[in-house]
Amino acid sequence: MKNKLRIGTRQSKLALWQTEHVKSELKKHYPELEIEVILINTKG
Repeated sequence: MKNKLRIGTRQSKLALWQTEHVKSELKKHYPELEIEVILINTKG
């Protein structure tokens, strides 16, 4: 059974960059981890 992590993020360029950075760092330490990015729409 694979471990799965879901990361919720806003769709701004900064938020997406931060999410991809965290995702890549996690993959370095936990290569078996399946990571799914979920885009969240917000109203401000």
